Parts: sequence; C-alpha cells; structure tokens
Amino acid sequence: LTALGRHALPGLLADAGLSLRSAADLADADLDDLIAAMGQVPPEQHSDMLGAWQPAMPASERAGAVAAMISGAEYARTRLIGMRLLGLFDAEAAEPHMRQLLDTDAAGHAAIWLLENGLADPETVGGFVTPAVMVDILSELIDEPDILCEQFLAAHDPEAMLEFFWRHRAPETAGVLDVLGRHLPDRALAKLARKAAMRHRSWTANQGR
Repeated sequence: LTALGRHALPGLLADAGLSLRSAADLADADLDDLIAAMGQVPPEQHSDMLGAWQPAMPASERAGAVAAMISGAEYARTRLIGMRLLGLFDAEAAEPHMRQLLDTDAAGHAAIWLLENGLADPETVGGFVTPAVMVDILSELIDEPDILCEQFLAAHDPEAMLEFFWRHRAPETAGVLDVLGRHLPDRALAKLARKAAMRHRSWTANQGR
C-alpha cells in the first residue's frame, strides 16, 4: 500500500460493521470475525492477531482466503481492508497471491506492494499502477474534504487524473468527484472536477444499457 493508504486504513477496520469476537476466539474465527476483532485493538496488534487466526491452516492458505476476499470485492473499503491484511503476511506467503491480484480491480495496490517489497520492477508491473488506486484511497476521505483535496493535489498531474476518473467504473468514483468539485481551492480545477462528475454519471448510465 502507499504511505497514504497505510495512514488511512487502520481506521477502516473499526468500521467493518461485523459481529465482534475477542482475540482469544480467533483460532476458529472466520475472516469476517477476524476483521471485526481487529477493529477493537490498536493496529500494532494486528500482526499478532493474524498469526492467531486459524493457526492449523498453512499461511499460504490463509493468505489465499484474504486474497479471495479482495478479488471478489465490489467496494473500495473491502479491497483496502483486504490489502492491509494480506500485507501483514510474510512476503513468501503473500507474493503469489499479490501476483494473482494483478488480474483484478486491486491490481494497482498489488503492484505497489510488489514494488515496495522489491519483488518486481517498474517495467514489469508499473503499468498496473493507475489513478484507480487513488480513487479507492480518496473514497475513504470523503468525510474529510480538505484532506481529500490535499492528497489529490499532491499527486502527479491532477488534470490527467480527472480525465481517468470519469471513465473509472468503481462505485465510489462519483462521490470522490463531487467532493473535489465542491472543495478544490483552484476554481478552474474544481470546475473540471464537476464536469468530470457529470461525464462520469452519463458514462456509467450508458454502460448500464
């Protein structure tokens, strides 16, 4: 995950909205219960909790279960939580599943992990890193519009990102564009964001026909 992702993600676990179990019950817990239990403790404890989850199952299989959740995720929040969990495994267990995720909506996140861990080079996986990663992460900042805009503006070539965003099918895209259109301090860029939001809604409506 990006540095921004690591900053934003710990708070997501507390919002998973799932039934809660204590850490002591994790040996037999399912993945949803693990995520919910992690939401009740500081992020520093997550690695130990992951180690206590389904200890009889090989690490590669446990990592595979997390990867399957990511692969089937419809929403950014599920993808981000899953990527955080998968990143807690040792690289040996996580790497093959990260590579499989290059064929999913989580491709950009997986490529960044491979690059950060020295397991791939930019020539091989750099093309998977697109502004889709930013849509996922910015969607978790919608309730903090100033921070969302700050992070958006810190990225390279915001106008090009808006051009990408309006043709991005993630359900969170419209909300991100709406916030940018209302809160970007640069009036010209805010206008472009509002235009992108309108184009996105028209595009998604046509895609559904």
